[in-house]
Amino acid sequence: MRPTLPLDTFKITLLGCIRFLDHFGGLYGNTLSPAARKRSDRALKAALQAFALQWMPNSESPLDPGDPLCKSSAETLNGEPLGSSSLLGVYTDAWFRARSILREAISVRSFRVVCAFFIFDGIAVPSKAYVTLNEPHLEHEFLSLGLRKLQELDRLVNQYCDNLGPFSQYGALAEASLSLVRWCGYIRETGAALTTDFQCTFPAPFFNSEPSTSGVSIPEGPFHHTLPYLDHNLPDICRKAAGDAFRIWREIANVKNSLPRLVDGAFNLPPGSFETISSAITAIEQFNHSFRPFINHCRENFSDLSIPSRISLVSLAMPWDLGVLVLADTVQVFAHGLCRYSHPALFSCIQSYGNEAASSVASTIGCMLLLPTEERFNLQNGLGAEVPIIAYHVTPGIMSATLERAVEHVVKLRLSSPGDSDDMLQDHQIDRLMKGLVSLDVTIGGSQTAGVAMQSLMHKYGDAISECWTCDFET
Repeated sequence: MRPTLPLDTFKITLLGCIRFLDHFGGLYGNTLSPAARKRSDRALKAALQAFALQWMPNSESPLDPGDPLCKSSAETLNGEPLGSSSLLGVYTDAWFRARSILREAISVRSFRVVCAFFIFDGIAVPSKAYVTLNEPHLEHEFLSLGLRKLQELDRLVNQYCDNLGPFSQYGALAEASLSLVRWCGYIRETGAALTTDFQCTFPAPFFNSEPSTSGVSIPEGPFHHTLPYLDHNLPDICRKAAGDAFRIWREIANVKNSLPRLVDGAFNLPPGSFETISSAITAIEQFNHSFRPFINHCRENFSDLSIPSRISLVSLAMPWDLGVLVLADTVQVFAHGLCRYSHPALFSCIQSYGNEAASSVASTIGCMLLLPTEERFNLQNGLGAEVPIIAYHVTPGIMSATLERAVEHVVKLRLSSPGDSDDMLQDHQIDRLMKGLVSLDVTIGGSQTAGVAMQSLMHKYGDAISECWTCDFET
């Protein structure tokens, strides 16, 4: 049993954790040469730099000659020339430079390199990279390698802590730091698996194997607490709920990534497939029982919440709805086959949850669009050292993927039943979701991911989306 570490005594950031763990590398058998240490430092700095730049304002116009970024780009960035005088150009150059430095550090095993890989995985790939690099899977190029390195280091640090004994404060700090780095890897892998065909393999020893939503402190409605009470407790509520949310997202990702390989031409699934789908739907139902009323109540008071509370709320609500939409879209593939007639209740249930999730995304983005731009895209998301770990996964790519899924879901729903009484509501939702997607263009990273999503949506549903689009011109 490790000694308890008072939270008011020990406070550490993610960067502090990796520096702490690397500091003792020689003691747990991970001795690095001076050259390897230098490559580790360069990799982390380059990844952090590119990650931060994606949150800068999107602008193609040249920078002011006196702007520090302009001086950096015209001269050097961390000692190396970049050669661009616009923010987008600086960002693109920084991404290419970071990628090159990370490739040079592939042979190095350190927590700095692991963290650099995870940070780089959260950076929006610049459009220029798809044109100039003829390589697949650019979005998660270093993720698998980072996870493998982390598992190797995990084993060494655990042996070190066991040797220190159960009462060592250094052992307790090392274990706590390692848990945070594990959490970061777990988050990155979950996001990749949810949005691509990336497979979940990283273990989650810090979570119970059984659902624990019933133990999460999400208050039951109706909500009689005062707004200050809600604002004070909301980040902690979302943090506690995140453990279950990520477990369910991984369950959804596993369903999504396994079903296409199991389906034959007749839409028949092997035994156990429906049980797997049903298990995911049950998990969603249990989480929604407490989460939906709570999130609805928070949205009603969104403009009165503090920025940390808004970040926590959006960081949980948007990806949660993305997960539900992913499962709904996955199951919908089989709705027109034989499975529809053998399990009608299952398909009806997930379709209902999908509709609810799309509506929820539209409501959440509607709340965000009412905020001033500087509050809507607060720099805490990318630059603040105190950004909560719950917001670590909310990258421009995740936001774009959520909005794209929601738009596609509502458009399909509208096209499947033209003339329905809900047409006006669906038109409004499509308009709001598309405006949310367009609004991501305000940051450099958002412009890169939103642009791809916009192009795809307009290619497939351009007329339907155009019909729903509104503007506020007065003449």
